[in-house]
Amino acid sequence: MNFLKKLEKKGILETARRVRGIAGQILRYAIAYGYEINNPTFSLKGTLPRLKVRHMPTVTTPEELRKILKLFWAYPLSIIVRTALRLMVYLFHRPGELVSIQWKDVNFEKGEWRLYLKQKTYREHIVPLSRQVIIFLKN
Repeated sequence: MNFLKKLEKKGILETARRVRGIAGQILRYAIAYGYEINNPTFSLKGTLPRLKVRHMPTVTTPEELRKILKLFWAYPLSIIVRTALRLMVYLFHRPGELVSIQWKDVNFEKGEWRLYLKQKTYREHIVPLSRQVIIFLKN
């Protein structure tokens, strides 16, 4: 509890909650395999304050979408970021997946991008590429 309170005082309440959860998982595993007989994390439930719910704004009108797309196309600071933003519009992939694109994974003749999703399913994922994306990648 002392460690969790230190994290809370530092303002990283979400981390404190995760630490408590992971410690609980480890102790439940230890109990299941006979290494431990007590899990003190059960008694810590409700001791940390609740996280404040933050609602993420969403685009709901064509005008708002138009503004965002203009910002994507005119991003001035980095060509890499600008390229990723533009590709996100067409591919709808997470930024981490977009930055992992390698030329060997793109097949222009078949119009597809093959990637291996390590974070989720550990399977190969085939992304069809539109004409616009193929032209964009070739230029």
